[in-house]
Amino acid sequence: MSSLGGSLLHTNELNKDRPIPTGLTTQIPPLLKLLGNRSQLNYRPIAVCPIRINKTTGELEAEPDYDLMLSEVRKNWDEKLPIMRYDDNLVSRIATMGGQTVMITDILERFSDNLNTFALRMETMNLEIALTTSAADIAGHVTTLRNLQGLSVMTITLPQYSPAAMVKKRVFDIIVSTIAIICSSPFMLVIALAIKIEDGGPIFYKQERIGKNGKPFYIHKFRSMRVNADAYLEQLLKEQGQEMGARYKLKTDPRITRVGNFIRKTSLDELPQFFDSFIGTMSVVGPRPQRQFEVDEYDQVYATRLLVKPGITGPWQTSGRSDLNEEESRQLDVAYVQYWSILGDINYILRTVGVMLNPRGAY
Repeated sequence: MSSLGGSLLHTNELNKDRPIPTGLTTQIPPLLKLLGNRSQLNYRPIAVCPIRINKTTGELEAEPDYDLMLSEVRKNWDEKLPIMRYDDNLVSRIATMGGQTVMITDILERFSDNLNTFALRMETMNLEIALTTSAADIAGHVTTLRNLQGLSVMTITLPQYSPAAMVKKRVFDIIVSTIAIICSSPFMLVIALAIKIEDGGPIFYKQERIGKNGKPFYIHKFRSMRVNADAYLEQLLKEQGQEMGARYKLKTDPRITRVGNFIRKTSLDELPQFFDSFIGTMSVVGPRPQRQFEVDEYDQVYATRLLVKPGITGPWQTSGRSDLNEEESRQLDVAYVQYWSILGDINYILRTVGVMLNPRGAY
């Protein structure tokens, strides 16, 4: 095994065979002792992050007994290791510390959302996952099982998140966006004139959305609604018996202009987003960007859609759009994060052209 520049130890509360201190549900201390005695394994811990499973929600959370954890770490490792808190910023902190591998000291429940979403968060940042137990079932991941001095270590990776693959994705976005901007320029000019002639208002509409890793950005569209349409949204939703949320949709929306109705049905209102893709705030293909109040409703599985850049088109646009129910829409977005590829993106683009020519589910 080649030497690693750094490892992060991460744990859950399973593996009951090894003794653990009273009050802790972690196997970190025994593993630290094992790694200290077997330096030939070439894993050098740089931090630990103890977690447990919340018995009420079933989700992962930080281990609360910091002092006891610190005491046990110092007993089993000569050097001082920082203890990291499990939260939404964990991945960025690992990257800042120079970590290369996240080692899970005991297996998470097979087929569980906890294991799948945790692995996705790490692997989309090109961090390797190492499991010190028998192989877990993680579809779509490249797995390698090594036996090192009697210790079985399985590593899992998603090859589409390697640095080389991400460069290809960015180059693909630039090329496709450039071609789209050039080819659609005559259509964009006609649309701009039509919008201006209809009511004299602004041609473009921009709105803050949430992008990759929860970073806000502005999305750009051709304006398809009356001026100041956002101010009327909450009132209209109440009139139709809906609430502001992640899946509201107005089938009859009086805010839409005549030109707007046409460009929305044909998705021509999305053309300015190729400029967003060109500059890198969006990708050509990916989950659609949503607003902060919608993101606030995400559960841990659906939140994985924020691990990639939002797209101009994607699985939702080519699979029924607004006619999909909430569960179907979420499954498509999460599946894209785990299985995307350049060939898959090309397929979505071709399918999008078909949807534009024969729109359905668009309102």
